[in-house]
Amino acid sequence: MPPLLFIDYTNLVVKAYEEKRDSNQLSQLLLHPTTSNIRQECFNIYTERIKKGEEEENTLRAFFGVPPAGKNFAYIIERHNLDKFRPLQSLIKKEIKNPALVNVELLAWLIDFSPRPLSQAQKILRNTNEPSTLGNPATDTTQNGTGSEEEELKKKAKGGDESENPLDVPEQKPDDKKPIPQTPLGTVQKNETEKNRSKRAVLLFLAFIICAGGIYTIWQSKQDKLVMGNANTGCMYWKDDHYEEIPCNDERKGIFKLPMDTKQMKSFKRIVREDTITEKSIGKVHYFKNDNKIEYYTTDGHHPVYVTRALKPLTSYMFEKHLLKQETLIKVP
Repeated sequence: MPPLLFIDYTNLVVKAYEEKRDSNQLSQLLLHPTTSNIRQECFNIYTERIKKGEEEENTLRAFFGVPPAGKNFAYIIERHNLDKFRPLQSLIKKEIKNPALVNVELLAWLIDFSPRPLSQAQKILRNTNEPSTLGNPATDTTQNGTGSEEEELKKKAKGGDESENPLDVPEQKPDDKKPIPQTPLGTVQKNETEKNRSKRAVLLFLAFIICAGGIYTIWQSKQDKLVMGNANTGCMYWKDDHYEEIPCNDERKGIFKLPMDTKQMKSFKRIVREDTITEKSIGKVHYFKNDNKIEYYTTDGHHPVYVTRALKPLTSYMFEKHLLKQETLIKVP
């Protein structure tokens, strides 16, 4: 199997993005990849994965640089120049022919492409080669033009030369009985062993091809089922103070559909009664402030309507300024 080239890796990453886009598996930010949306998605994904202990420092360092002392990558992602994301935007839209590796790796990181980075993908591909063809220069002798030289040397060693005229060979008389040369038994066994090895290598290669084709067929079938499932029941929309399930092919106007997130649909709600928020809610409840109006939500995430704006965790300052007085007034008889 030939080595995985950078252009092949780039095509695989872009194709994976398009497949996830077409099957509605991407966020609204990546479905509309403006430079500001890409930066916000980088911040969102980093925040989500750092909670799980997943931080691909090399990929982030190559694109964003090194964070200041005492800061993490979220700090520099928020402040990164939007113009720096234009090459990545062009890569997604297929408007650039020779993208930089840092842009390809960041796109792979954004869509959770596997295997990544390029070095890891090349390593995995190398490990799928047949053992009999790895590191064996003898298999390439005929291609390099050295096989013919070896054949000529063997012929000279035996004293034979095919270029000689057969008419010059003296005619043998019937009485000149010469023993017929016998092929040594070891040579026959050696030839049979080499043939068996060749057959075994061919069978192993065919078995590998068949297994790979079967795995791909099963994977493609699951992807088709997933897409069909998303088209029928794989979306949700915001209604008043919570998310509700809706088929993705529902074309009613005024409804902004999002990919189904069962965890978000169950736990993410707007807190209608602010008097239920206590001091124990600090750091757990999140809020959204717009035009001096504050909305409170049960968990973190993005605003269900202004999807590009992230919610902020409730702080002691916000609680004392906007909720403590209200809580005190409610408790007074």
